[in-house]
Amino acid sequence: MGAFIKTELRLLKSEFNQPDVTLPSLYGVDEIKEPTYKQYRELHDRVGKPYNWHLRNRIANEPEITELIQKAENQTFTFYRDNKIVGYAFNDFSENPKTPEISDFGFFPELTGEGLGKIFFPWVLKKTFEREIDYAWLTTRSTNHPKVIKFYQSFGFKTADETQCIDDTEE
Repeated sequence: MGAFIKTELRLLKSEFNQPDVTLPSLYGVDEIKEPTYKQYRELHDRVGKPYNWHLRNRIANEPEITELIQKAENQTFTFYRDNKIVGYAFNDFSENPKTPEISDFGFFPELTGEGLGKIFFPWVLKKTFEREIDYAWLTTRSTNHPKVIKFYQSFGFKTADETQCIDDTEE
């Protein structure tokens, strides 16, 4: 894949300002309590394809992914517009329940730039910060959408770390 910069961003609970989470009438969110591997992979691959998410050096085999996404403490949300799925999010509380990772957040590529993030990300933050946590964090790469860091910063996230990576084996 080549060199990239990985940026970790954090939002402290003490700095979290609850945004308005009222969804317009055409929009909705469902939490999938026990997502299947197939459900998760289809969402992950479709959302992440333009950004090569499939190359991220994370858990890659079906049993480990299934175990992670079905842990009771974790959250998987699907986003809807006009009763059609438009994207999803995955919150990982399993490593440390006080510092969850917003592991995945995104929309189908053909919908990028339509403002869906501004509609749904406040909702994801609300669900994340409803729990007793110290901070939420996420990572992004320079290979993701060019406006993604500014987007997260607009919700109060601050850069905690930047790492120059040569390839995915460093992650």
